[in-house]
Amino acid sequence: MKAFKRDYVYVNDLPYADAVVAQLQAWFGDYNDVQTHQGLKMMSPRQFRQTQEIKGTSTHPHVPIAAYNSNADAVSFQVAVKNQSTAV
Repeated sequence: MKAFKRDYVYVNDLPYADAVVAQLQAWFGDYNDVQTHQGLKMMSPRQFRQTQEIKGTSTHPHVPIAAYNSNADAVSFQVAVKNQSTAV
């Protein structure tokens, strides 16, 4: 979550919460489909998941469930992260 805030939220001058919420879907799409991640062998979360499905192995345990859905809105992302953190 720190990387997402650093790379998308903090670099934009969005003084109101509704301005941030309006950008979330595009930011999540970029984060999931374009941004590479060191912990995912320099693949995007979507590329990593596709690779794991081809190999028949499980997905990375640290990628939030909603991260696989580029159409996820802020609420479903927050729920997925909350659910995952309580499961630990």
